[in-house]
Amino acid sequence: MSSFNIINLGDGQPVDLGEHLAGGWGPARLIELGAGTSHTLDATDAEICTFVIEGQGTVAMDDNVARMDTGVGVTLMKGSTATVTAEHPMQLFAAWLTV
Repeated sequence: MSSFNIINLGDGQPVDLGEHLAGGWGPARLIELGAGTSHTLDATDAEICTFVIEGQGTVAMDDNVARMDTGVGVTLMKGSTATVTAEHPMQLFAAWLTV
């Protein structure tokens, strides 16, 4: 017998994946960025896996800058920090892994 949980990330509230999945999952959420705005991803205590659901922009870590377009995923290793800047409105899915 199996079961499943349905969660709605569209309401803007983070969801603790550890309550729904086995392993070292932390929160997951959708991050909305307007054109020209930035959001810092702080992976000091956990790895962060992000995916661009819609939009375009860049991700910068120190002197390294990479494109983030619809469908692109970026993983930040534990201990790192990066800034995502939207060139056009962006919607990111971000999940924290606490292992």
